[in-house]
Amino acid sequence: MFENYQNPDFSRVCEGRGLDLLLQRNVNDDFLTLVIFQHTGIWFNTYNFPKTEVGSRKSGAPVQTLENLEMKKTLVAIAALAATGAFAQSSVTLYGNLDQTVFGAKQSDGKQVLSSNSNGGSTSAWGLKGVEDLGNGLKAEFNLLSEITLATGQTSSSGTTATKTSASSNAQSTTFNRGAWIGLSDAKYGSFKVGRQNDAVWEQAGKFNNTGINSFGWNNLTAAATGFSTTATANTFNGLAVGTAANNGLGNNVAADIASGAAANNPSASGTAYAFTAGISYETPSFNGFSAKYGASTPKTSYADLSSEGARSQLAIAYSKGPLTASVGQSTLNSVNGDTGAKVTLVGAAYTMGAIKLTAAQQTTKFSGEWAAAHDLDVTGLGVAYTQGKMEYNLGYTIMKDKEDSTYKTTQTGLTARYNFSKRTSVYAGYGNGKNTGTNNKTGIIYAGSGLTAAGNNSAYLVGLKHSF
Repeated sequence: MFENYQNPDFSRVCEGRGLDLLLQRNVNDDFLTLVIFQHTGIWFNTYNFPKTEVGSRKSGAPVQTLENLEMKKTLVAIAALAATGAFAQSSVTLYGNLDQTVFGAKQSDGKQVLSSNSNGGSTSAWGLKGVEDLGNGLKAEFNLLSEITLATGQTSSSGTTATKTSASSNAQSTTFNRGAWIGLSDAKYGSFKVGRQNDAVWEQAGKFNNTGINSFGWNNLTAAATGFSTTATANTFNGLAVGTAANNGLGNNVAADIASGAAANNPSASGTAYAFTAGISYETPSFNGFSAKYGASTPKTSYADLSSEGARSQLAIAYSKGPLTASVGQSTLNSVNGDTGAKVTLVGAAYTMGAIKLTAAQQTTKFSGEWAAAHDLDVTGLGVAYTQGKMEYNLGYTIMKDKEDSTYKTTQTGLTARYNFSKRTSVYAGYGNGKNTGTNNKTGIIYAGSGLTAAGNNSAYLVGLKHSF
């Protein structure tokens, strides 16, 4: 907030520029944000304005002090400056989400684990975002977002290495692994971003979460189906690998990093490789509920790069109006020779009827070219949610199938309940059951949790606390 300085040594009319710090509530009083903003201020004081009379009562002329005249001039100057945008300001907001889950899981051979992570419910992260009003509806924006592990205090995550622009988000050296972009936006013409940002299809897929948390269903298995690696590590779903380490082939290694012990650092091995991309994107404004987003990566890092290896492109179309939300989209990733190696397609819808919300979605991962040896995967999710006062209940059923080997299949069923203390703070609990068929199927039920060491079924319970700011 502006401070009003009244020091006799100040000039009559002064102009100042600087940074101020304040706590600001949004209009709905939903959350408290820390705002740092640049301002231009005009102030004046009256300590050294002599109160010399102008005019004379004897002649009937109006009597005004020099102080009044100076004040009028100052007010006119302030109005003129305001009209020319002298009071335009920019802001930087600190924001985030803290979510810690305690879970107990058991696999088919009787082995059990009791642990905790910062991704099982929702992703814990903190960030800085800023906006500057450039006038006439145009704004400059930026966003820096980093995962955080509450158990260790580490930012970002570990478990996968970054390569080129289609790298996974969880390289330890990547501080702002969840986003680092700058852009321009306009309410009439849409928004343009450049930098590390969400894949357009992954962004839409999150709308159809059928368990209310990351674990037990849709979020967990769609992440598993797109948990691409830049090595030839065999995946834990069907044991298949693509390419060789020499040609940097794709290995769909669902939870290999977790199973290898990296869980101690709370990796997000599931899904993060395909979830983010470095490049450019354009998103249209909403037209009667419809909007679209296109994104493309910039994969070549030097003149020595001979192909479009790792190039990404995404297109998503969304509709949201009244009780209906729907999305379709497709995202592609090039293999080593620059041809399309993986393609992810999404179709989903959610419909709200009073206190009840129904969700249905399907995501297909298809491999081709150099990566054709990997089996295509389908993930289908169904869900129903019910809200009563401060309580929310979610029941979800999700199935992942190997489209080329029917013996490999994973089904996960989850039931969760959440109590909302406020719009920013909640506590939740849930139970999930996973059934794996196929010789090498070790798909876990806890998102970014402890990987299975034996193929077969697994079950888990969890409790968690979430606070956003």
